[in-house]
Amino acid sequence: MADTFRQGPHRSVKEEVLSKGEIQTVLEDIRVTENWFYPCFAVWLGTGLRNAELIGLTWDCVRLEEGELLITKTLRRDGVATHRREWSGTKTGKSRVVPLREDLVVLLQEHKEQMGSLGLDTQKGLVFVTPKTYGHLYDSRLERVWKRSQSRVGIEAPPPLRPTLQLPVSRLGDGKLTSRPGRSGRSLHQDAAE
Repeated sequence: MADTFRQGPHRSVKEEVLSKGEIQTVLEDIRVTENWFYPCFAVWLGTGLRNAELIGLTWDCVRLEEGELLITKTLRRDGVATHRREWSGTKTGKSRVVPLREDLVVLLQEHKEQMGSLGLDTQKGLVFVTPKTYGHLYDSRLERVWKRSQSRVGIEAPPPLRPTLQLPVSRLGDGKLTSRPGRSGRSLHQDAAE
């Protein structure tokens, strides 16, 4: 029976994640060269939101005065081959509160002002949108932005972990980075509880 299963070559965890310094380098490059996407990546890396939670985050769930996000819904892909999205509940079916660091509160306040100056809905509209159509973001678009930045700063991309977007980091939320492979579908709070 043991001959039935073949294991692939062993890959070290260190080969599959970026260091904290590399993440900060890529994030700074995005801030400078693709600023539209900087708030999205900063919040994503600073909170550990799932892809669909980040893409579906709306302003009514951003509590700037309380310094927190209320995660009640997601904007999930409708199938693998389409770019359509549909509203859904959270993966666990439960709402949760995600605390924000002070720098993310300030960043989101500035982002909200920028979106308002463009005439976008800053009461119940999407927090992060595409720069041309102001529609919802796509995993593939965010992945291209991240990879372009990695290439610009000369950081080799680790081997893909799975076909959907999976940034090669597991968290940067509290200023600490755990060098484990990213765990799509898990929040920081679940990781922290382990």
